[in-house]
Amino acid sequence: MHRTGLGGFQAFDASLGPKVVEKRLVYMSPEWKDAFKYATVLADQLGFEEAIASSPGFSETGGPWVLPNEAMKKYVWSEVRLKGGQRFHGVLPHPPSNTGAFQNLPIEDVGAAMGGVFHAPEFYADSAVVAFRVAKDDIPPEALQSAITSSSPIDTAILSDGDLTKATNLEMPDNAGEKAWIQYSFSQAQTIRAITIVAGKRSAFEGYLSAGRPSGIALESRTMERTTASL
Repeated sequence: MHRTGLGGFQAFDASLGPKVVEKRLVYMSPEWKDAFKYATVLADQLGFEEAIASSPGFSETGGPWVLPNEAMKKYVWSEVRLKGGQRFHGVLPHPPSNTGAFQNLPIEDVGAAMGGVFHAPEFYADSAVVAFRVAKDDIPPEALQSAITSSSPIDTAILSDGDLTKATNLEMPDNAGEKAWIQYSFSQAQTIRAITIVAGKRSAFEGYLSAGRPSGIALESRTMERTTASL
């Protein structure tokens, strides 16, 4: 590497690929540390830039020595709407407590698709309880009484139940150029400031593709004008 003019390298332990040494060194064992120190000292002597991963695997910040309460975390939440001007006595709905990327979505473990089994540790702690007055135009989705239609039969009840692990199958059309769609129709124009779309579980192959690719999902809105005629 030095002879060909490379400027540096990245060192991480992935435990993949064919075995090219007589004895594999266990990560963080005394033998592993000795070999890593040798490589680091030699790199410094040759003027190499060395990037060091913070854990075994693909440069992820984790490992069995990291306790769940000290690991990376996500914010989760639940909500309940109450009538103002009176006391509330009850138990607030518990937010999701599973390990995953968002709310109650689980980890999409690429390693499991390769035959491994991964049991993610769980950690939950309360952060804050916030009460605030909602605006008059902040209307719950179920109160809008929207008419939901789709290009193929689906279970519309699970589209707004807050459980992101439940799925309904929207069939793709057979004819090229046609789209699969779900349509919400309201009796009058509505201002919608946020929408969450969970489009099924990714395949193991997608975990290795670059981000920012077109998803094939589009969000459209339009206003239908009604006209009446007098005779």
